[in-house]
Amino acid sequence: LVFICVVAFASALCALNSHGFETLEDGIVNMGRIALSLASEEDLAKEGWQLMFLSLFVIVVHVGLLSVLIAQVVKGYAMLYEDQEGNSLKSKAMQCVEVESFLSIASRTRYFEEFSFSVPVPFDSGDVGPPGGFQRLEHA
Repeated sequence: LVFICVVAFASALCALNSHGFETLEDGIVNMGRIALSLASEEDLAKEGWQLMFLSLFVIVVHVGLLSVLIAQVVKGYAMLYEDQEGNSLKSKAMQCVEVESFLSIASRTRYFEEFSFSVPVPFDSGDVGPPGGFQRLEHA
C-alpha cells in the first residue's frame, strides 16, 4: 500500500516536472525518503502544487496507514475476546484432568459416587456447560 502511494504521488510530481522528480525513478526515491522521514530540507523546500502533493502524501501515508494499523490491532483483540470464554473453559478442563491424574482409582470412584456424576443435571438455555455434572454420559 505504501509502495502504491509512493508511485502514485511520484508519478504525479514527475508529470508536473517538479525539481527532484524529473524521472519516475528519482521521484520514487525522493518520495520513499519523505515517507521514511529521511528527506533533507532541500527535498522539502517546494512551492505551490509540489507542496500540496507532498503534504497530501504525508497525510495519506502517515495518518492513513496508522489507521489501518489500529484497525488490525482492534480486530486482533476482538478475535481474542471471542475465544476468551472457550479458552478459559479449556484451561479449566485441562487443570481438572491434570489433578484427576494424580488421584488413585479408588479416590476417583469415591468422588464420582459422592458427587452423583451419574445423575443427569438439567440445563437452562443460558448455561455454558456442565456446572455440577454431566447431562448424559457419552461413550468414548
